[in-house]
Amino acid sequence: MKNKQTGNYFEVLTAKILVSKGAHIVDQNVYGSFSEIDLITRHQQSIFFIEIKFRSQDYFEFYEHYLTSQYPKFK
Repeated sequence: MKNKQTGNYFEVLTAKILVSKGAHIVDQNVYGSFSEIDLITRHQQSIFFIEIKFRSQDYFEFYEHYLTSQYPKFK
Protein backbone atom coordinates (compact mmCIF):
# COMPACT_ATOMS: atom_id res chain seq x y z
CA MET A 1 0.00 0.00 0.00
CA LYS A 2 1.22 3.50 -0.75
CA ASN A 3 1.42 6.12 2.02
CA LYS A 4 -1.80 7.91 0.99
CA GLN A 5 -3.68 4.60 0.72
CA THR A 6 -2.32 3.49 4.11
CA GLY A 7 -3.35 6.79 5.69
CA ASN A 8 -6.85 6.56 4.22
CA TYR A 9 -7.20 2.97 5.39
CA PHE A 10 -6.35 3.87 8.99
CA GLU A 11 -8.59 6.95 8.92
CA VAL A 12 -11.55 4.80 7.88
CA LEU A 13 -10.63 2.11 10.41
CA THR A 14 -10.35 4.68 13.22
CA ALA A 15 -13.71 6.22 12.28
CA LYS A 16 -15.37 2.78 12.36
CA ILE A 17 -13.90 2.00 15.78
CA LEU A 18 -15.00 5.35 17.21
CA VAL A 19 -18.54 4.94 15.84
CA SER A 20 -18.71 1.44 17.33
CA LYS A 21 -17.84 3.03 20.70
CA GLY A 22 -20.69 5.53 20.42
CA ALA A 23 -18.99 8.54 18.82
CA HIS A 24 -20.60 10.55 16.04
CA ILE A 25 -18.40 11.62 13.11
CA VAL A 26 -19.01 15.35 12.61
CA ASP A 27 -16.56 15.86 9.72
CA GLN A 28 -13.49 14.36 8.06
CA ASN A 29 -10.38 15.81 6.41
CA VAL A 30 -11.07 19.43 7.32
CA TYR A 31 -8.47 21.82 5.92
CA GLY A 32 -7.37 25.06 7.55
CA SER A 33 -4.78 27.59 6.50
CA PHE A 34 -1.87 25.63 8.03
CA SER A 35 -3.05 22.10 8.66
CA GLU A 36 -5.67 19.40 8.28
CA ILE A 37 -7.77 17.65 10.90
CA ASP A 38 -8.45 14.03 10.00
CA LEU A 39 -11.58 13.54 12.10
CA ILE A 40 -13.90 15.72 14.13
CA THR A 41 -16.07 13.61 16.40
CA ARG A 42 -18.65 14.14 19.10
CA HIS A 43 -19.19 11.83 22.04
CA GLN A 44 -21.68 12.73 24.74
CA GLN A 45 -20.95 16.39 25.62
CA SER A 46 -17.43 16.56 24.10
CA ILE A 47 -16.01 17.35 20.67
CA PHE A 48 -12.71 15.77 19.64
CA PHE A 49 -10.27 16.88 16.93
CA ILE A 50 -8.26 13.87 15.84
CA GLU A 51 -5.03 13.60 13.86
CA ILE A 52 -4.33 10.03 12.82
CA LYS A 53 -0.70 8.94 12.54
CA PHE A 54 0.49 5.56 11.39
CA ARG A 55 4.00 4.44 12.24
CA SER A 56 5.37 1.31 10.62
CA GLN A 57 7.87 0.59 13.39
CA ASP A 58 7.11 -2.52 15.38
CA TYR A 59 7.93 -1.01 18.76
CA PHE A 60 5.84 1.12 21.11
CA GLU A 61 6.39 4.87 21.21
CA PHE A 62 4.74 7.43 23.44
CA TYR A 63 2.52 9.86 21.56
CA GLU A 64 4.04 12.80 23.45
CA HIS A 65 7.12 12.29 21.27
CA TYR A 66 5.15 13.68 18.32
CA LEU A 67 3.46 16.61 20.09
CA THR A 68 5.25 19.90 20.46
CA SER A 69 4.32 23.49 21.22
CA GLN A 70 5.47 24.24 17.66
CA TYR A 71 2.50 22.35 16.18
CA PRO A 72 0.59 24.89 14.07
CA LYS A 73 -2.76 26.05 15.36
CA PHE A 74 -5.72 25.12 13.18
CA LYS A 75 -7.46 28.21 11.81
